[in-house]
Amino acid sequence: MAIKVKLNDGNAEVGGEFNRALSFVKGFEGRKYDPATKTWTVPVSVHDFIGRCNSSLLPVEYSGVVGTVQPRHESGHQTRYGNRYSRTEWDAMDEARQAESAAGQALQDKVEAAEKALREAQMALLLAATGGNADAAGRIYRQFVAANGWYAGLSIEEAEAEGAIQFSSPARRDAVIAAVDACHNHPLVKALLASYREQSGAEEEAKREVYEKYGVFQ
Repeated sequence: MAIKVKLNDGNAEVGGEFNRALSFVKGFEGRKYDPATKTWTVPVSVHDFIGRCNSSLLPVEYSGVVGTVQPRHESGHQTRYGNRYSRTEWDAMDEARQAESAAGQALQDKVEAAEKALREAQMALLLAATGGNADAAGRIYRQFVAANGWYAGLSIEEAEAEGAIQFSSPARRDAVIAAVDACHNHPLVKALLASYREQSGAEEEAKREVYEKYGVFQ
């Protein structure tokens, strides 16, 4: 919950962790609290107030006079890192994030179906190479085939040299090496990558449309 603050030349709402934000506001001399409106009055300028918010790593919504060399009336949002956005920019960014998420979610079932199809095809190859040993096939998949596998990027030969994998026979070794290679080059890999690109493209297009609507260009 943001803390509402009335300032000499504008208004602000301090965000972040509530107790930290409250302690920050109470740190100003001459502050007063109106329980009827749940608003603090702090006798400083908007410019000074948001500057101190930045120093305290607190995000703030503000409206009032900003700047000292060329003072101007401005409404916007300042992140806890001091990045400042106009109200239009901030609203555009928020709506764009929601549009991006919705567009990505709309294609998530298709992405997951492609992931499942590839995983099942790869497991079928590994099961055949291990003589139907589901445990061994699963380990090889997790270690050498999955994108975040334990030994992703490491060849079977390299892993064998390091003692990370052993084979019951030269024939089994050849079969497993061939199966892992076939997994990485399976036609469904391209299908999965295409689904990722489609999802990413839809997300980018959704954001672009929002930014164009607001007249904000990234």
